[in-house]
Amino acid sequence: MKYLAFAVISKPQTKLVYDLSKFIQAAGCNILEMRWVTLGKEGVGSYLLSGNWNAIAKLEVGFPHFERKHEITIIPRRVELTEPHADRLPYTVYVTSQDRAGIFEDVMGFLTSEDAEIIEVNAYTYVGRFTKAPMASLTIALSLPASLLISDFRERFIVFCDELNLDATLEPDKG
Repeated sequence: MKYLAFAVISKPQTKLVYDLSKFIQAAGCNILEMRWVTLGKEGVGSYLLSGNWNAIAKLEVGFPHFERKHEITIIPRRVELTEPHADRLPYTVYVTSQDRAGIFEDVMGFLTSEDAEIIEVNAYTYVGRFTKAPMASLTIALSLPASLLISDFRERFIVFCDELNLDATLEPDKG
């Protein structure tokens, strides 16, 4: 089995998601993971596909025509799946704060210094419902070394966030 990851950038269009799914299926590939989000006035999608060598090659050869037809950009890359890491524990970090420049970098810097492996990140800003204050929200799925004493890590993380006036929680991923 071979794997292909690719990103798509386009104007938001629901029909494109359907057309792309048909194109993938017609090549003989299977969608393992897919995400779409609207960022500004652009739609951005990410896909992870599986298929035999011929199906992946057929899809890659067809991408340029599909891009021209739908006026989109596709950035493909052949990938290998990651091996399970029994020596790492899955956790999720939630951070909420009044919005300011540097929140994301501060939190990522802390996590990097603690040997956390980032799995998925969702970050956005919004206006507080009652106060209308500019707010920021981060949700980060990560894995931590199993050798790490979680209570010590949690304490360091909470102290770090308290010093920056960030409201944060760390929870085990429950699947």
